[in-house]
Amino acid sequence: MRQLHINEIKEVTSYGNSCPVVIKADDNATYVLKTRADGTNGEKDDYGIFMETLSYKLLNTFGFKNIPTIEYLIIDDDFIEDATFRFGNSTNEREQTALRNIKQSKGLNLGVKWIDNSEKYMGTDLSKEFKKETINYDGYLMNTDRNKSNPNILCGKDAKKYLIDFGGAFETLSTFDDIEGEASLFIIPALYDKFCFDNDYLLLDNVQGVTTIKNKILKDEIIELIDELPQEWEPHKLKEEIADILSRRVGNKEIFKK
Repeated sequence: MRQLHINEIKEVTSYGNSCPVVIKADDNATYVLKTRADGTNGEKDDYGIFMETLSYKLLNTFGFKNIPTIEYLIIDDDFIEDATFRFGNSTNEREQTALRNIKQSKGLNLGVKWIDNSEKYMGTDLSKEFKKETINYDGYLMNTDRNKSNPNILCGKDAKKYLIDFGGAFETLSTFDDIEGEASLFIIPALYDKFCFDNDYLLLDNVQGVTTIKNKILKDEIIELIDELPQEWEPHKLKEEIADILSRRVGNKEIFKK
């Protein structure tokens, strides 16, 4: 992944609890900026961006095609000054939230390549292969943030479907609280086979009997992927636990059984 500076702020998105910002980087491409501080795990920074970046890396490793490109975006003093000039006097709540996040997110952040002329997918014509890949990913990563009102699927101008917004993996990050808690030795083994799909899950009717994608990955291989992420991101301290859980879930048919 490249490390890019931000040249232009376009707008704060109208979606996403973390108030992502659409920017233009110094490669002249447009990205959605996901900041280290984003409110997705209380006062803890880095957890959402960590899981989102790791998710993209895992999906690339598995050969999943329907995902945007990602790069690192640098938030430095110059960009904070630009953002303050742009949003400092704004009365828009989302712009104020975005500015607070930016000020607390110096260093490397995540940029998700903007998909031109795309819109939220609200149809029912997903292919069998797309459904299979989506269910497998969501099962592996315990990604519970995908439902009919918020599918986190974009449809591009070429009708291609893209999975987006993986910051809600690990059961919307609540699993981190469990594996950092005093009962982690008992909780972690229960996560190896846990069924994580709730009644609101977009593809719930297709979970039972889904074909498991044959892509096992070793714990050490996941640790290698984690070690590629910026070392200042806080969840590095939990990389052994994260890699242990994911390596046991990937390719495990039991995670699709209630």
